Amino acid sequence: SQRLIEEEKYEPSQIAVMYRINAQSRALEVACNRHSTPYQIVGGLKFYERREIRDVISYLRIITNPPDDVALERIVNVPARGISQKTVDSIRTLARSKGHSLWEVIAEVDDNPEHLSKYVNPRAIKSLERFSNLIKQLVDSSYHSSPLELIDLILERSGYKQLIHDDVERGHERWENILEFRGSADAY
Repeated sequence: SQRLIEEEKYEPSQIAVMYRINAQSRALEVACNRHSTPYQIVGGLKFYERREIRDVISYLRIITNPPDDVALERIVNVPARGISQKTVDSIRTLARSKGHSLWEVIAEVDDNPEHLSKYVNPRAIKSLERFSNLIKQLVDSSYHSSPLELIDLILERSGYKQLIHDDVERGHERWENILEFRGSADAY
């Protein structure tokens, strides 16, 4: 498209690019951004706005910065692990009262589960312990893993890979998007 704009003197609004697989949009979006070419995705979402990509990025954000409350709220129960919205709301209330992030409250559950017992039920405390351990393991792994290895660990250990494969309607398409994201991480 850059050649059409520069050499053939087409306006960007006169150019359309069609592709067969939604996962291919990432390469086009990267090229358009690199050349400051405005673009619009018709009939779908921009690559980095897709749910599965935002979820994986949220896991990566939590691993590099656990106090990121926005990312944590996005993935705390994705895939479902028995942490309800009511539990998250209770943790948020406790965190704000202490001036802490959600992660600081959740991370304490291993050492001091009693501090949450008046805010959440015992089953939710067990789920929070498992989530806390998962994030701590991923943080530890991040110190000696490449971005690609870390994404693979996230997908396996979190259960996200299984969640995608269990999605009969859109699982294949969503997995293709994740593979495209992995490819960009590998190139990075």
